[in-house]
Amino acid sequence: MRFSTGQIVVILILLAIGGLITFAYVKGQPRTESLAETGTDSGSAWGIRENQTSEKASATPSLFMAEDQFDAGIVDAGETVSHVFRLENRGTGDLVVRLVKLTCPTCMSYEIDKEVIPPGDSANLTISLDTLRIQDNEISQSVQIFCNDPQIPIAPIAFRVSINPDIVFSPAAVIMMDLQVGDEGQQDVKILPNLVKDFEILGVEPSDSRIKAKVEKNPNETEGGYIIHVSADTSEATIMNKASLQVRTTTQRHALITIPVYVGVNAEEVRLQQREQAQASGRGPFP
Repeated sequence: MRFSTGQIVVILILLAIGGLITFAYVKGQPRTESLAETGTDSGSAWGIRENQTSEKASATPSLFMAEDQFDAGIVDAGETVSHVFRLENRGTGDLVVRLVKLTCPTCMSYEIDKEVIPPGDSANLTISLDTLRIQDNEISQSVQIFCNDPQIPIAPIAFRVSINPDIVFSPAAVIMMDLQVGDEGQQDVKILPNLVKDFEILGVEPSDSRIKAKVEKNPNETEGGYIIHVSADTSEATIMNKASLQVRTTTQRHALITIPVYVGVNAEEVRLQQREQAQASGRGPFP
């Protein structure tokens, strides 16, 4: 059978159109390779990726401490007290210790063996306190742990210690608030040995010129130490509530002792005058 040129052109055009239609149909169908051919189930792979992403997003650290306070009891002055706190991560994500804040950075220090704690792992936080750097005999300090635990972003730790001092002084403050003009205002302060048996007082400096202080050896040889005779000027009505004695000694821990001094001469009269002056100036009633 012979075809004319026109017929051949028409046949070629029809074949081309059929090929295009077939290609478009095949391209629009989803791939159906078997697991044996590809080695991967595309649907399962997507599910795995989705689960991994979900698990990663839900991974949360959880801080646990078996103890959050420590009481060292009574220790001698000059000792350094240390204690180890264990930080456990009972969550599903990494626990990050971002900051350890000390309330007394001059007398306390810390060491931590790891700042990033994986799930199921733990870290040791060592807190140390140098008793030589503080004067108080009863110390209660705190430590704050800042971390990425959403439930406990700041975890507090209490650290307490009682110090057996080098020397003791009694009373802890000089109080003479019931004096009248012309009275003899005097009070004694004893500075006695404790851990340090042999020490000296190098000087006593009152912060107010109306306060006088005289030091002498304690005549009671059994007690030892010194007596500071404190006297106040009572020539006029006054209230002194910001005065103090600065006592310098040869002891290492108590090289400088501050003893508050409170003096009131005709104190009620002074308070009444202060109230009247406050009211006259429009500052309201004086406490």
